[in-house]
Amino acid sequence: MINDDPNINTENLEELANFKDIPFKQITARASGFIQYYDEFKLYEYAKDQGVTISCINMIGKHVLVDSPILLVYDYQNIEDKTDLTETLLSFVTIGDEPNIDDDIATGTKKLVEIAVKALSPGINDPTTAVFCVEQLGYLLQKVALQHEAKVYTDKNKKVRLLVHGVEFKQLLFQHFYQIAQYGKNDIMIVDAILGALIMICKDNSSLVKDQVWDFSRYLYEKTNVKSMLTYEKAYIDERFYQLSKASSQIVDIKSLYKDENKEIKTNE
Repeated sequence: MINDDPNINTENLEELANFKDIPFKQITARASGFIQYYDEFKLYEYAKDQGVTISCINMIGKHVLVDSPILLVYDYQNIEDKTDLTETLLSFVTIGDEPNIDDDIATGTKKLVEIAVKALSPGINDPTTAVFCVEQLGYLLQKVALQHEAKVYTDKNKKVRLLVHGVEFKQLLFQHFYQIAQYGKNDIMIVDAILGALIMICKDNSSLVKDQVWDFSRYLYEKTNVKSMLTYEKAYIDERFYQLSKASSQIVDIKSLYKDENKEIKTNE
């Protein structure tokens, strides 16, 4: 488990921005395929031994092409013998023809999305099943969000040695909910379930995650066209959005929700 490893820091992900001005060397893929596995232990030990920082810039399950960058090595000038640098690091990365279902979040939850969308089709019209899938997605993504965009490995001096990037969390939210929102945008039961899932995702998560959940909720509000709902439906959904604003540490004037972002939405900073 990530939280059991004292070398992994998932709280100070803002440190990623500190590397933008540091010289780096790109390690590129030798074959096309899906990123199936990073040997994080070997990458971390190599980075410590060589006095460098390694960034795995593609999440597990991402498809890459030949010559696409997959690793960045910062402070690579510290390496005395650079002859085998590329070959050594590539041996710590597995690229294959299929995604790694065990580690790929998008693949692992894809079936839930497919079942929900199928349940919402006119031929089946089973919103109860769709709601169950949405609730499960909320639970799973809440756990995923605890890892957020990266795992940051540090050495005993708190020097960052390895960054294992994930996907931007709001992209994950979009990938998992946009089809369900499309098919269920006129069903208050589905809209309510998605809002419940977003509220669950915010639980115990960082301000970075909460901000991205809140940003995604703007899309959901527009997508479902809440303002066109009947009076009682709109009042109920507005209240759920308000609950989400509290869960994501936002302060919102519910009477003018999402009308003018600059004037009417303030973040609780």
